[in-house]
Amino acid sequence: MDYLKIFSCQLVLFALGAKMSFFFDHYISPPLTRIDFLAGVLAIPCFFLYWKVMEKVHAHFSGIGLPAKILLAIPAFATGTFAVGWITYLLGGI
Repeated sequence: MDYLKIFSCQLVLFALGAKMSFFFDHYISPPLTRIDFLAGVLAIPCFFLYWKVMEKVHAHFSGIGLPAKILLAIPAFATGTFAVGWITYLLGGI
């Protein structure tokens, strides 16, 4: 059951990370303007918060070994990225 929980948490966190990257990538691009600077300033706390949540999730599941976490992270990353891309496509975001 712990494997399913960590897979679900990683799936949500990877999907959130992919979506944050998608949104901030749109605004942060050369040449550097005020909008790019503002997006960068907003992106730093968002990614810091994301990193802290990821650390807490992995600390909660300390009973699961690192190889198992890695093997669960690979399909969670692929599934989360695919789901975000598909949902974004359906909503007309691409």
